[in-house]
Amino acid sequence: MPHTVLLIDDDRLFLEVAQRFLVQNGYQVALATSWLDFTKAYYGGPATPDIILFDINLGATVPGDRLLYVFREGRKRLASAQKTKLVLLSCLPEDEIRNRARLCGADGYIKKEGFTVQGGKAFLDDLRSFLREP
Repeated sequence: MPHTVLLIDDDRLFLEVAQRFLVQNGYQVALATSWLDFTKAYYGGPATPDIILFDINLGATVPGDRLLYVFREGRKRLASAQKTKLVLLSCLPEDEIRNRARLCGADGYIKKEGFTVQGGKAFLDDLRSFLREP
């Protein structure tokens, strides 16, 4: 059964390209561009995501690291959500992403630049490491 990825980013072009890439690599993908979209996709989706990728810079909405923190705190009451990996996604400098991931309690982070390196191999490798895939 393929892993399900929920991707939250306000950049619609990035979402479209990432969705196509992930589907081609065997993943089921749900997309969200805001807090509201996220809640609809998570609670109304057909399956609990195996991993949620939160873009840090969500434009005028709640920042991704804040959204991750609030969700992480709320999911303590949801047994089905306990295994879902919560990961930040950004093109900010690595030190800043690492610090934000630590502060919000993320399971880690993936740099968006990995998506453009070697046809997305670095991005896919990072994703697989969180899902413990070979």
